[in-house]
Amino acid sequence: MEVLQPNSQISAELLEMMNDTTEGDVAPANIAFLEDRLLTMDDEPQEYGTQFRRVNNTYVPFLIRDPENVNNRRLKRGLGTYEENLRRLEDEYREHS
Repeated sequence: MEVLQPNSQISAELLEMMNDTTEGDVAPANIAFLEDRLLTMDDEPQEYGTQFRRVNNTYVPFLIRDPENVNNRRLKRGLGTYEENLRRLEDEYREHS
């Protein structure tokens, strides 16, 4: 089985286009998710803590830059807190397992 991975060049171009749009055309949260995805694909710390992996039935975030201030950055992009997101992921996993 082949797993398709997002093309980082196309994704980077898409992120640039999303950032250049008129305010309101693209949800800031979508920009945050794509930015984090690109950073984690390049083994760089993410900004918003949106990217996780499963380790021993637990969600573990990829490295987060300046984790003490992640919620400030998340709120500016219209995301809930990191802790709220982690609880949501864990609840969804429990419902589907």
